[in-house]
Order: sequence, then structure tokens, then C-alpha cells
Amino acid sequence: MIRRIAFAKQSLRKYILPYGMVTTTVLKYGLPILLVIALVWSCANNEPTHFSTNYLDIRINAKRMITSIRDITKVPGRELSPSEKPSPLLCLYNSKLDTLYEPQNAVYRESDQIIALGYGNKSIAEIKVVPKDKYLKFTLVSLTHREDIEGVQWGSLHTIINRVGNWPKFGSLI
Repeated sequence: MIRRIAFAKQSLRKYILPYGMVTTTVLKYGLPILLVIALVWSCANNEPTHFSTNYLDIRINAKRMITSIRDITKVPGRELSPSEKPSPLLCLYNSKLDTLYEPQNAVYRESDQIIALGYGNKSIAEIKVVPKDKYLKFTLVSLTHREDIEGVQWGSLHTIINRVGNWPKFGSLI
């Protein structure tokens, strides 16, 4: 009886030990790497990106919708974008389907100042952002899957600006 138990233990070790080593190795090295990747990915996608000039502070969310345009020349800063109406940074127009695609997701690569926008038709637009003193310069660098895309549209930019200087009414859409 004792021999059978000893034999059973040796047999179990033979099969369990290699799997245990693999599991330990994965937990020791793979899990921390996966956690770091998940953390970087979540930070890159969920945190708003913000750009500033001498006059404005602009915040863009994870879908690359403009959620805030703040006039920073006044204290406290005046919000110029309605919070209930985020504005798309760039839309794509498909004339065959008569459809205007808004960004579905995006990633901002700070190293080369590129915003990569993903759309429902599987297109990816890469936009270079160059902050200047008085303005932000957005340049469409590339667009993939553009076979049926007839045009691109910056915005529409929703604002709550209703007066500029002595002009009577400026409007709510630029």
C-alpha cells in the first residue's frame, strides 16, 4: 500500500511540476507585463488630451470629441464649449451612403504629436497637432480605407459664443 502511494506521488509530481513551473513563470513575468500594458492602454485611451495656446485651453476626450474650449485670458476662465454637445475633431463623408462618420475611438501619440482616429467604416485618420502661441495647427497626415470617402470635415464645432465685439449675434455653431 505504501509503495502505491509513493508511486502515485511520483506520478503526480511528474505531471504537476512542469505545469506548476509554467504557471509560476507566467505569474512571475507575464502578469506584471500584462498589467503594465493594460495600465498604459487605459491611460492612453481614457484620459482627456489637452492642448493650450496663450488664449485657449482645449480638451479632447478618448473618442477625440472636443469637450472643452476655455478662454484662459480671463480669471476665472470662461467655457466656450457646451458640455452637453461635444464636437468631433474630424468627420469623414461617404457620398455613396450619404453618411458622415464621426470618430469612434482614438489614440494620441505624444512622441510625434499624432492623433489616430478610428471610424465605423474601418478608416483611420492620422492628424498632426502642432501647438503655436496663438493657435493650434491640425494637419491631416494620412487616411486609410478611403475608397468611398469623398471629403473630410473639421468639426462641426459647437460653441456657446453669442456675441463677438459689437456684432449682434454670432451663433452657436462654427
